Amino acid sequence: INWGDANAAYPKIQGIVKVNDIIEGYVTMQCRTEDEITPDRMKAMEIIQNALALFFKDNDTENSMHYTYQKVFIGELFNNRIHTQKQLELWFKNVGFIPEPPYRVVTVSTQKRQEKNILSYIRKTIQQFFPNQLALINQNVLYILQYNLNTNTAAAEKQFNSILSKFNAHCGTSNFFGNLLDTANYQIQAEDALALGRHAKPQYAIHNYQDYYLPAIL
Repeated sequence: INWGDANAAYPKIQGIVKVNDIIEGYVTMQCRTEDEITPDRMKAMEIIQNALALFFKDNDTENSMHYTYQKVFIGELFNNRIHTQKQLELWFKNVGFIPEPPYRVVTVSTQKRQEKNILSYIRKTIQQFFPNQLALINQNVLYILQYNLNTNTAAAEKQFNSILSKFNAHCGTSNFFGNLLDTANYQIQAEDALALGRHAKPQYAIHNYQDYYLPAIL
């Protein structure tokens, strides 16, 4: 429901949509009068809730239940709020898997602002050839943590480059690393590679930090 569209003058039947006991959404049935809140309509609301729960359970979108803990985890990691091994282990338990090294941070942006839909499409598309990844879109930049990564990525990056070129997008990649607690430092590498590479070599879509570490330091 868009709460801004809810008419306060109308009585309502409200319900929540749960998947695995976690709230995934809300639904509201607006009636014209109190008399219209009948047992039949209450039953209809229950049917709607159950139908939407099935939809959310099988729906493979960014907002589906499958990604809930992963999205929160990667948000905490990229916002530098995970500082200890104990915190990491607790998150691994909640997320339900352990992302193994080697890791790499990738940042992607387009020439235009407010391109969240394109960044979301890029995220989903590159998962075909970089399947081990966790992603976050923040301030019109797509941040990706790649894990369990084969360091020989030439073939996959060729496909990646093709997708980026279609949308006039650029990406910066960090060096490989082995400890998730160091993610913040490698996030800076990826951001620097994106900014410097797009300015120095706009004809290329992928910019690796190892090619720009000296100007980044300076």
